[in-house]
Amino acid sequence: MKRFPRKVLEVIECPNIVKTGANIKKDGEKLYRDFGIRTRGLVELGALAAKADEKFKTVYKREVVSLAKMVSAYLGKTLVKNSVRTSNWEAKLTSEMVDYTANDCHCAVMVYNTLVEKAAEEGKRLDVSMYSCVIDPRTVKLGVESRATAWETNSSSSSSVTGPPSFRNYCTPEPASPQYLRAYKMWYEHKMPLDKMCFELKTGGRTEPLKTSTVISYVVGALQGDASLPFDLRELRELVQMEVGSWQRHRAWIHERERRTFTTSNI
Repeated sequence: MKRFPRKVLEVIECPNIVKTGANIKKDGEKLYRDFGIRTRGLVELGALAAKADEKFKTVYKREVVSLAKMVSAYLGKTLVKNSVRTSNWEAKLTSEMVDYTANDCHCAVMVYNTLVEKAAEEGKRLDVSMYSCVIDPRTVKLGVESRATAWETNSSSSSSVTGPPSFRNYCTPEPASPQYLRAYKMWYEHKMPLDKMCFELKTGGRTEPLKTSTVISYVVGALQGDASLPFDLRELRELVQMEVGSWQRHRAWIHERERRTFTTSNI
């Protein structure tokens, strides 16, 4: 998959569409690590049960409870958890894997509906904003070492934000090349579509357009090489998300931008 499906992305990032399950936040964090998606509207079934059902809190002292236990408690059914669970989910899905996934999703939705109905019967009004959450990039562990950039080097002496350093101050990236700056201007100033950029940036008598990953790297390289260049972080993330491999390459740098942006905005 070269690009995450756009419509699926819209659903995942919409705060008004509930995404529910057991330990659902971990799923959201994995989506951010793998694809840069900030999932919104996540509802932990255990947290919902704690608000909808007083008896739940007498049995469980934590909010994260396995889906199998939730299904047993509120649907009176047994959720099968077999060896399919440890299959290679990056490979082509078998019919057994599809059934396993669909069964999990269906059960989670049924438990959610049961809890909402139970709350309504007891006169409890549940506000989704009170028991849902979003993925905060500051708390997601990428599992990779971030790369040094001019932004941290230049801002280390002027910024009032303090915290554990993620970059080495003595590392200075190379200045942005003319080709990088050209790509940046096409993207930021002219709002040129990526496919057109791939065509416009080809050089040396090349007939085929450049790869999307190459052009994305040009834009990111320009921003890394010149910290004074303005850009919209959300738009940059959307650009990088247009090619899955590009997110894997540049996620640490974007992740650090997001962490610092959130930290600064909350000062």
